[in-house]
Amino acid sequence: MCEQAGNSYMGVPEAAKKWEVPEEKVRKWCREGLVFEETTVCKYAEQDAPRRPWRIPIGAKCPER
Repeated sequence: MCEQAGNSYMGVPEAAKKWEVPEEKVRKWCREGLVFEETTVCKYAEQDAPRRPWRIPIGAKCPER
């Protein structure tokens, strides 16, 4: 987990462990825009650039089971 501009994020390994799914599935969901946290403004998983680690909001829900 890391802090970015006052927001809490987790990485792909943390999300995969939390949701009990493979890391590649989490990356796929991030690329497809399926990972986000619903607040007054939706916070989606984001990257600084291609091939950089994904930052996933701590409150994001697992897209599917």
